[in-house]
Amino acid sequence: MIVTEQLDFYTSVGLFLPLTLFIVLSLSLSKHKKHTINVDALINNWTPEPIVSKAEKFKDVSSKYVVDQKSGYIVNINGIPCINFATHNYLSFVENPDIEKCAIDCIDKNGVGSCGPRGFYGTNVVHLDLENDIASFMGLEETALYSFGFSTSASAIAAYVKRNDAVFVDENINFAIQTGLIASRCKVQYFKHNNMQHLEELLRQQDERDTLNSKVTKKFIIVEGVYMNSADICPLKDILSLRSKYQARIFVDESVSFGTLGSTGHGVTEYFGVSTEEVDMIIGSLEHALGSVGGFCVGSSYIIEHHRLSGSGYCFSASLPPFLAVAANKALHLLKANPSLLTKLREKCNTMHSLLSQHKVTQRFLVQGHRDTPLKYLYLQKSDDEVASKKLLQTICDMCIQAGFAITCPSHLDQEAKKQKPSIRITCNISHTEQDMNSLIETLCKSHDIAVQPLNV
Repeated sequence: MIVTEQLDFYTSVGLFLPLTLFIVLSLSLSKHKKHTINVDALINNWTPEPIVSKAEKFKDVSSKYVVDQKSGYIVNINGIPCINFATHNYLSFVENPDIEKCAIDCIDKNGVGSCGPRGFYGTNVVHLDLENDIASFMGLEETALYSFGFSTSASAIAAYVKRNDAVFVDENINFAIQTGLIASRCKVQYFKHNNMQHLEELLRQQDERDTLNSKVTKKFIIVEGVYMNSADICPLKDILSLRSKYQARIFVDESVSFGTLGSTGHGVTEYFGVSTEEVDMIIGSLEHALGSVGGFCVGSSYIIEHHRLSGSGYCFSASLPPFLAVAANKALHLLKANPSLLTKLREKCNTMHSLLSQHKVTQRFLVQGHRDTPLKYLYLQKSDDEVASKKLLQTICDMCIQAGFAITCPSHLDQEAKKQKPSIRITCNISHTEQDMNSLIETLCKSHDIAVQPLNV
């Protein structure tokens, strides 16, 4: 009886398995056939999009303005000598003879380029000297040096921030930071510019979601000391208070504020009387106040050691050319030895701010920027049409250059988090005199009136 039942079972299985395999294979082939037909149809109906958008045609501006000498107090643009209100040479280090001599001596000894990343024979003793001196200057433990300012921010963010992390970012943050956020694929939440109520609301909502889902999300707050896109100073003390309340980490990009804010140039932390140790990581640039090339991240040893292993720009890019590291270090020592440079720069910034606040300027332009920052932005009072505003502002810039004043209209990409209004950017320099500033403002007002005449006809 038992043997008979076993035979019946095996017979049933033997009949059932081939039938099952036949059905499965038939369905699979049918599905594959349908899938192939769908793919072919998609391919036949597909029209590739243009690589470059046809929405707006841009002229080639790569050689519109050509400089043929140092971009110092005077810059030659297309053969026209202009007082420089365009570049970020805030402390006039670009034309400092002591810095130039140090750079030339370094080239004689170390050559021009490094031709290798930091981990592959690209580390020169001058890199280590600069890293140690920046860390000492900022009162922190270690520094990681980068060969390019943009890649510093982009790599630093992606090295720490991961896919499931929640990152709270000011909507006016620079594009380098945005690039790092994109690379990290984190959950980005933009808060209104310098709006602490909105930031706290977002942080509170994140905590409520975590409580509801019984999980803990790593939170980061990322701001700039001085915002490149608006020339405003971040309210650091309020941000640190929220960081502590909601247990978040904070990164501060001091690309503009390093060497410009604070009594000795330490940046926004010194400006508000806050210890640098309160900030998890500070990102800085060598390309603004120090007049060189490159960037750096400075913080605790724990933070920077992780950075050296995970920062893509640090690991895979050729290191900063030694002579540029020496030039930056010399500029840093000059800054440390001459804190009066900061006092002088602050006076120039305040003077420019006061002059731009005159009625003859404000009736033509909207002025934006903190009075203590070396950046100032001018927007048209009437700017309903963005394309027309861009053309008008560019015309004003061109006329100012023809009159001997170099200013610029900053460019922005369409994929930036917040669409920036067309503007004119003016930078302050310790070499500028009040007469230079007054002459620039007179030229700006006259150029504006001439440029808008065809529109008023």
